[in-house]
Amino acid sequence: MASTSPRMPEPERRARAVRTVAGHAKDAEDLVELLDMLGLKATDVHPRPERPQAPRQHNKHLSIAELGELLQHI
Repeated sequence: MASTSPRMPEPERRARAVRTVAGHAKDAEDLVELLDMLGLKATDVHPRPERPQAPRQHNKHLSIAELGELLQHI
């Protein structure tokens, strides 16, 4: 299992922990109980930044312009 970097900001660490617990919880009640045991709240999660979606066609390579646009948002 990968360890969390100690340099990661605390809000991001908490958000990742909540997402991990949510992925393993059986239902909403289980999620609340597990988060409570860990001292976390569902509100500790902040939305992940949206990644731009480049229009793609099947079996079509990206143009230089499309690649440049995609890389500007990383």
